[in-house]
Amino acid sequence: MISESAFVKRIVIGKSLGFVVGLISFFVMPIFVEQITLISRLGVLCWYTTFGAVVAMAGCVKQHPLFGFPMPWWLMGSITGAWLNLVLALMFHEHLEATMVAVFGEDGLLRSAYWIVLEGMLIGLAIAGAADRATQEADATPLG
Repeated sequence: MISESAFVKRIVIGKSLGFVVGLISFFVMPIFVEQITLISRLGVLCWYTTFGAVVAMAGCVKQHPLFGFPMPWWLMGSITGAWLNLVLALMFHEHLEATMVAVFGEDGLLRSAYWIVLEGMLIGLAIAGAADRATQEADATPLG
């Protein structure tokens, strides 16, 4: 089990890294998408902050709850990040697709809204790795 202090540390690291990703997106998005609204940019900032917290919390699961196989940090972070951005792509498919076409063109390789799933997988992997590395040395006092 993970200790309470390690759990909190994981969430702080996850939220901080998610905030950094969101902040970068906040300032870079207007360069690629001229008509992007402030509310959309704030939404991305909040999304990735929450994304980081969820990926960090999911990293506490070390074993699949039903099947019992091990879930290393890299697998859990990748799956969680990809899943979160898949949900985002499904909810906002039309808007994401239009944005990707505006940025990469009608015939562009990256015109699909589902590239965001790969992005989520990679960001989730990075956040999970940082959170796991920072809490490896934590004491073994279990939560709750």
